[in-house]
Amino acid sequence: MSCADCYTGSVHEGKPRGKTIELHGLQAYVTEPTGNRAPKAIIVILPDAFGWEFVNNRLLADHYADKGDYKVYLPDFMLGRSTPADVIPSMRDLISGGLLWKPYYLCRVAVGMVPFLLTNYIGKSHPRVRLFFERLRAAEGSDALIAAAGFCWGGKHVLLMSHDIVPLINAGFVGHPSFFSPSDVAAPVTVPVAAAVGSLDPTLPAASVDVMRKGLEAETLAEAVRGQVTVYDGCGHGFCVRADSTYNDITKQALASEDQCIAWFNGHFADSSLPENLKARLKASYDAIAPTYNAWTIGHSPMRMQYLDLLIARLQKETSTGVGPLRVVELGCGAGVPVTERLLTALRPVHVMANDLSSTQIRLARTTLGDHGETVEGGGGSSVDWLEADMMSLAFSDATIDAVVGFYSLIHLPRDEQTELLGRIARWLRPGGCLLANFAEVAKPAIVMDRWLHDDGWMFWSGWGVNGTRARIREAGFDLVVAQVEQDAVDANFFWVLAQTSTEIPSSTMVTALARRAALPPSILGRCRPAALAQLQARPRSAGLMTTAMPAMPAMTATTAERPAWPSPGQQRRALQTSARRQVPGPSPLLGAIGGFGSSSAIPAAYFQKPSLPANTIIRFVPQQTAWIVERMGKFDRILQPGLAVLIPFLDRIAYVKSLKEIALEIPSQSAITADNVTLELDGVLYTRVFDAYKASYGVEDAEYAISQLAQTTMRSEIGQMTLDHVLKERASLNTNITAAINEAAQAWGVTCLRYEIRDIHAPAAVVEAMHRQVTAERSKRAEILESEGQRQSAINIAEGKKQSVILASEALRSENINRASGESEAILLRATATAQGIDAVAASIAAGRDAAQSAVSLSIAEKYVDAFARLAKESTAVVVPGNVGDMAGLIATALGVYGKVGEATRRPQETARALLKTSDDTETARELSSPLSQASKSRAVRDHIVEDFDKTTQSR
Repeated sequence: MSCADCYTGSVHEGKPRGKTIELHGLQAYVTEPTGNRAPKAIIVILPDAFGWEFVNNRLLADHYADKGDYKVYLPDFMLGRSTPADVIPSMRDLISGGLLWKPYYLCRVAVGMVPFLLTNYIGKSHPRVRLFFERLRAAEGSDALIAAAGFCWGGKHVLLMSHDIVPLINAGFVGHPSFFSPSDVAAPVTVPVAAAVGSLDPTLPAASVDVMRKGLEAETLAEAVRGQVTVYDGCGHGFCVRADSTYNDITKQALASEDQCIAWFNGHFADSSLPENLKARLKASYDAIAPTYNAWTIGHSPMRMQYLDLLIARLQKETSTGVGPLRVVELGCGAGVPVTERLLTALRPVHVMANDLSSTQIRLARTTLGDHGETVEGGGGSSVDWLEADMMSLAFSDATIDAVVGFYSLIHLPRDEQTELLGRIARWLRPGGCLLANFAEVAKPAIVMDRWLHDDGWMFWSGWGVNGTRARIREAGFDLVVAQVEQDAVDANFFWVLAQTSTEIPSSTMVTALARRAALPPSILGRCRPAALAQLQARPRSAGLMTTAMPAMPAMTATTAERPAWPSPGQQRRALQTSARRQVPGPSPLLGAIGGFGSSSAIPAAYFQKPSLPANTIIRFVPQQTAWIVERMGKFDRILQPGLAVLIPFLDRIAYVKSLKEIALEIPSQSAITADNVTLELDGVLYTRVFDAYKASYGVEDAEYAISQLAQTTMRSEIGQMTLDHVLKERASLNTNITAAINEAAQAWGVTCLRYEIRDIHAPAAVVEAMHRQVTAERSKRAEILESEGQRQSAINIAEGKKQSVILASEALRSENINRASGESEAILLRATATAQGIDAVAASIAAGRDAAQSAVSLSIAEKYVDAFARLAKESTAVVVPGNVGDMAGLIATALGVYGKVGEATRRPQETARALLKTSDDTETARELSSPLSQASKSRAVRDHIVEDFDKTTQSR
């Protein structure tokens, strides 16, 4: 709201240095940076109630120009009806003066304020403000950087423009805005806006500041459009422009808000000037990184080949005519693989003119594709010319090229050069020629990167974004065949385009004339088929384009039966309940030319217009979310906002009533053909809202009808640029593209499309059956793969089990053998030990028993000797026996001889010991000989003699 603080403050001292000019129909104060510095952008100041001549506002414009190097415009948006500066002291006296003087000062204040309030309230002044920005944008160009800074009264206008679908400004700043309402920030903003508000501002209490902050700084907003709200403590309304210089704190806060504005714009208008020696640096970079780049870009090949095959399929139809070789220009050929190579091998005859800025890439391409000649062969072969040059320096005759291919090359040009090159390519191509290229998905004037892929890699990119690129391709004269954004396997998103020049290009004069007769934007007619435009042009003017009824419709489905239908010929068409002078237009051949609208295209009801117009009863109450358009003596006067309104009897008339609520429009089912020639039946729902009641009333004859028809034509156009697979799996992207295309055309109608939802997509029965077969085959394939994988895994598991079993069995056998060998070894050792001990015991016994023991031993051996020969007759075992085995007497004699030898061997050591004992006088020696150790030695000696004699006897026998 507006209050007394809007007219208080102080007048600053200073002399503005700018000049006054006439700009787009308004008087304006303009100032530029000093020192002949080039301005980086334009700032338009929308002033407070004191207008463009107020010295404070002009000094503020000078400060912006000097601090930020901006060109600043301060237009007279109030048409000379601004509040005079002498109201400031009168308002001060009115507030602080004596009671008797108050009526006097009140009259003085009223004289200055009332003309401003009557002629510059928001509903009446905003169309004027918007018209200025539209003209400024058109004059400066779509790529110009334009900012808006609004204060008090002007802040409201900046907030309203921050929601434009196609923004008129690039950034905004508001200082203590008046008339703020939550609806100002309810819709998502499309441009970044910063706000400076005072903590003591009565027009913006803390609750309103919180609402503003939530709307401008919402986390759901993209980073590029997220705003900023700064609260300055101790400041009231108007401090940004009319700060009282007697208060240092307030003055400092005002300077801080000034710096905030400059910093905000500087942050969003960073220097986007082109780097010096751009082309030379690109050439040097690609020469240095050529091998690395060629290896890295292999990952792009599947994406490129997918779209290249679409182009080749179209060009192969041309080669079948046999009229000379095809002429194809490739921009940015690189090393010639895989695109140039594919063109040379898939298209015959063809002559490729391959261009690249890098001499290293051209040399590599010559080496790789050296088999192809340098000139066109008359025999119908393929040939190539290598063109090392900046693509902007290429020149070809008009209508002599069949196709132009530019993969990852046009994005290295500055944006202005991209636009210019598209126009050149359109002239180079013959009617029906094709352009295949990819563009940047985002709108950026310049992106520079050092050390890209290589220490010497330096790279530059730029782009208009998806919508900007679409617009420029169409402006160049192309029809979009395929236009979609895809994620690259090794890089960022790119906008891939296959476009074709029209076979018969209609003149702009023809399109403009038909658009005027049809009451539709020329952009819509620009999408029509040339033959259809020629048919419409041939119709008599008396017949009209929008007044001829279509034949009666066939029966509609239950879903659409309740919608209003077109009347049959001769019947009176139903009038929309909007205004006495507005009638619903009937369909025409024009609509059929645009999108082939058939009988199922029903007229939607009056979506944005109230069913009846309120009468002028002098005092009226305007409902919430409603705008009333008031005409005074037949001329637009103002837009009534919700609340109390006072009308002048007989002079004022409520001409239009517009609903500002979101409305759902049902788009009837219609046919559309995809890029791969599949006919689909689609219907959807369009959600729209009026954002400019003035344009919705005067910008188009019937806004709701136009928007519904535009939705249908746009759907057909978008479907025609996508294949069936992309339509089915990228429905969200399709909805977004349709919404963007509708908003681009409907901006001038004051209507915005919030979203578009496709409800149903019906494909032909044959296509559905093929899809079912594909799904069945895919599932069968997956089942077989899973089954084979199961069998393979089972076989692996069985083999692994057998392997482990064999390993474990071998380990067990090895352990068993080791254990058996260990046992046998221990048994042998034990037997040997026992044998040795037994022999030692026998020997010791013999030695101890002397003669009697020897006789016993002799007898035992003889018995065993005889028993051994006796057992020979009992066992059937082949053994070696002595030859005289039958001589028993000889055997006994032999045994007795052995006994004698044994006895003799036993007696010898005993006799020796006794002799030693007798002859030795040393009793100690005798003691040692009779000790146990001596006894052991004697036993070993006896044993050795016995064994030795036994062996000798056996050998002799």
